[in-house]
Amino acid sequence: MKRLCLNLLFFFLLFTLLLFFVGKFDNIDKLSSDNHNIQKIQLESKFDSLDILFIGNSYCYSGINPAYFDSVGIKSYNLGIATAGPKFYPLLVADYLTTVKQAPKSIFILISPMIFSSKADDIINYPIHRYLNQPVSNEEYIFFNDLNSVKNYPKILIKSFTKSLVNLFSVLKKAKPEGNTAMAASKGFVASADKYSLKNELKNKHLYASLPNDRLDSEKTKELLDLASGLEQKKIKVVFYELPSNKLYAYFSLNYITDYNNFKNQLKGKYLVISDNEKLDETYFRDMDHLNTAGAAVSSKYIIEQIKLNPGLLKQ
Repeated sequence: MKRLCLNLLFFFLLFTLLLFFVGKFDNIDKLSSDNHNIQKIQLESKFDSLDILFIGNSYCYSGINPAYFDSVGIKSYNLGIATAGPKFYPLLVADYLTTVKQAPKSIFILISPMIFSSKADDIINYPIHRYLNQPVSNEEYIFFNDLNSVKNYPKILIKSFTKSLVNLFSVLKKAKPEGNTAMAASKGFVASADKYSLKNELKNKHLYASLPNDRLDSEKTKELLDLASGLEQKKIKVVFYELPSNKLYAYFSLNYITDYNNFKNQLKGKYLVISDNEKLDETYFRDMDHLNTAGAAVSSKYIIEQIKLNPGLLKQ
């Protein structure tokens, strides 16, 4: 019996080591990937000496169009990454700052009820830490960024292993060292002419089923404040901004929204917060919570107007 247990333990350790070492190849597709989240990270070095770096989740990449900022002489880049929140934000900012020669004058950080939710910082489905210009291992991410993710480590390990096998067997893929030209041209903005429909909301409603049970995590709000404080120490101006959200707020509990608004008021005591003051109808959204291209035009222009009222934001 003892020998059997030892054999099982040896097999388990061998299997874990296999997953661990093969999983290290999960990001070798970074130059050939058609995933826009990966592409925009690989393009970071092309967008140096910015006036504004926009950080956020999918609301950011669907709701901020740098073309409008270009039209008024403001250099910007949209580094919106799917599910990004207080745990992804510091990694994205640090990676960008180590990639470029000149830090941006301002970093605009998206706030939304979603970035503090259980849907944010989805390391399993969006392991963006592996695709940074200075990649972070799964183990580093968990230990230094999110110890709560340790319970998901087996899933993360298997996911990396599976992705590595796909990468290693995709020998016909050709690397594109220059990055994706369409993503470079849009400066991180992902356009969509889609319009919200009740049919699609009902179809996707299950994806938001956990939100009513969420509680606003004070640890995450602290992490966001720590990020802002660290940027200020680097002489980078920090602005927090919201974007219109269609049906999103209806999926959270009243207590959650109250806590979120209280935190937003706390931010307003120290930082400029550009709030969601644009009341847009459903035709400006691609779905229940993301702006479409028409909505992005309205929101981008609104933020530009707020910048004009605070010209010091773009001064070094």
